[in-house]
Amino acid sequence: MELSADRSEIDNSSRTAIAEGHAVVVQSSMTMHSDRLIFYRDREEIEAEGNVILLQPGARFRGDTAWYSTRTQQGRLLSGEGQVSSWFIRAPQWNRLNEHRYSAPHCRLSTCEHTSPHYHLRARRITVEPGRWFIARDAVVFVGPVPVFYLPFVYRSLTPKRYTLDMQPGINEREGINVRSVLTYSINRHVYSKLYLDYFSLQGLGTGLEVNYLIPDRVKGSLYGYHVKQRTQQIGSERLEERRIWNGRAFHWQRLSKLYALQGTANILNEETFSNRFVGDDFLRVARELNSSVALVRQTPKTTGRVVLDRKDRFDTVRKEFLPASHTVPRLEFVTTPWRIGRSPVYVTTNLSLRRQFSRSFDDRRLTFTEETLLRNEGDVTPNVKQEIRVGKRVSIVPEIGGIGFITDRTSPRDLRSFYQARYFGRLNTRYRAARWLDVDVGHNYQRRLQPNTLKLDNEANDRGIESHATNLSMEGRPKRAWRIRTGTGYNFLKTRDRPRSKFREKLGGWSTEITYTHRPWIEVFFREDLSVSPVHQTDAQQFSVRFNHPKDWSVKTNLLFNRSSPGPGFLDLRYSLGAWVTQGLRIDLTFGHTVKDYQNFRFGNLLLKDRELKIYRDLHCWEFYIVMRDRPGNREVQFRISLKADTAAKKNIEQSTLESEAYPWRR
Repeated sequence: MELSADRSEIDNSSRTAIAEGHAVVVQSSMTMHSDRLIFYRDREEIEAEGNVILLQPGARFRGDTAWYSTRTQQGRLLSGEGQVSSWFIRAPQWNRLNEHRYSAPHCRLSTCEHTSPHYHLRARRITVEPGRWFIARDAVVFVGPVPVFYLPFVYRSLTPKRYTLDMQPGINEREGINVRSVLTYSINRHVYSKLYLDYFSLQGLGTGLEVNYLIPDRVKGSLYGYHVKQRTQQIGSERLEERRIWNGRAFHWQRLSKLYALQGTANILNEETFSNRFVGDDFLRVARELNSSVALVRQTPKTTGRVVLDRKDRFDTVRKEFLPASHTVPRLEFVTTPWRIGRSPVYVTTNLSLRRQFSRSFDDRRLTFTEETLLRNEGDVTPNVKQEIRVGKRVSIVPEIGGIGFITDRTSPRDLRSFYQARYFGRLNTRYRAARWLDVDVGHNYQRRLQPNTLKLDNEANDRGIESHATNLSMEGRPKRAWRIRTGTGYNFLKTRDRPRSKFREKLGGWSTEITYTHRPWIEVFFREDLSVSPVHQTDAQQFSVRFNHPKDWSVKTNLLFNRSSPGPGFLDLRYSLGAWVTQGLRIDLTFGHTVKDYQNFRFGNLLLKDRELKIYRDLHCWEFYIVMRDRPGNREVQFRISLKADTAAKKNIEQSTLESEAYPWRR
């Protein structure tokens, strides 16, 4: 035992020692602070008076007076308040049973530190082992001053939490009343899992499992699967037959050595609207394509080589299922970074790809597969050479030449002849620094095709073998720090046999302009316009968006998109959201999406609802409350959640948000 104080006095007749002023006693893992201490040497006991603080790993107790035996390490603290992990416990008396255990009668405990907590438990007795667990007996749960229910026994682990349970009740049109639950469990510091158990009153149970793993710079990945059996039901005029709906995802990356890495992703799905129904925040509401691949990568500072196996699935609207559209088994890729030829300013780059591919024909109008299939071996190589030439302080020229070689053993199921096609190209870009804030680029691109299986120029086709012969002009500048302007157009020199002469206007490319204004990090205005000159002068597309995020209180986001579809008049999409902290602990976010198909006859009555969403967040100090209401075509739902902040903090400690954002980008 160690004892220290500002002043001390020893009375040999009574065999006592009195310590005053910042008196401290340390024994084993316990430390006691007080204003005044009396140590009885014969009894090996200590009496403490005034601002008594008792510290134990994982716990802190405070009271008015205390008694402690240095021999048995037992003690008593009167008018005590304790903090054990994130729990605040108030009791008239704390008893130290041994070095590791405490108990208190008639206590009140809560994770809310207020004198009058928002919720608390009143227990007849509590037993605590700091850093390990506590047990409360005969506990009554209070919300404010109102008793809610009785618990004869409450056990709570005080070790770093390895699991959290998140439950979200709600209701929607297809599933009816539902309760979605996620149990997140930390297996170890590198692996954690999520168990999904959802109840739908109209469709039964939905179950799923997810496993995420991460060892920084060595391996990371995720495995996910979900299944629900849909019952037969009638929704308006739509009849949903009984069927199983399932979804599976896999993502993996692993560094095998300094040069080699393995990466892969897999997606399986049997319902194109799965995300719209079961993943409310997914920006991809209808999935029409699924891509899966696995690759072995060898990467050096100068080269990258890949051996890839990939598969693409598309949704067949006639058969109502995803079917394989293409397989590549395997694909060999080799890419070089620009490497310098000796000491010259000339750089060379090479891309090489060899693949064996199986593909099925797909009718994009009917969104269904045809019976035609094709298995072929093919490859291509693209070498190119470029050099940057400085002409004075304001002008730089970058010429580039190269070629493209393509070869396949067949072009169609009926034509089994080998096919070889070669092209060569040249590019030239000139950049002029017109001012400190303005760059002007003038470029030209020329690409010509050789005749199939020969080295002669292809002059017999309608385009005379010239696939690209165009120039472009673009300007980019920042007249002010907050402004950024980009604009550009082009001119096409191509001539075809059926139209040897064309008007100047017909060869002009579209004119695109982008203007961005950023005022501080929280204000951004963006405008883009695409104009076409031929066959008529018209606006093809316009986009206007405003983003205003106040640092503390509110935000406004709006996006207006106009797209002219040929031969129709075009359509208009309008999406806007408002969010604000109404009070310090209450935030409301509103999002609306509308579309107008007949833009020329626009009236506010023609606005068609695309989606709308209301989110309410309430900070109840020690609790958090969310409610989300969504209205989308084919899906209306209301979900809400209430959770302890302690559980929210534990969940953040378990989950790897960066990893999940790569595998599941819709999660927020």
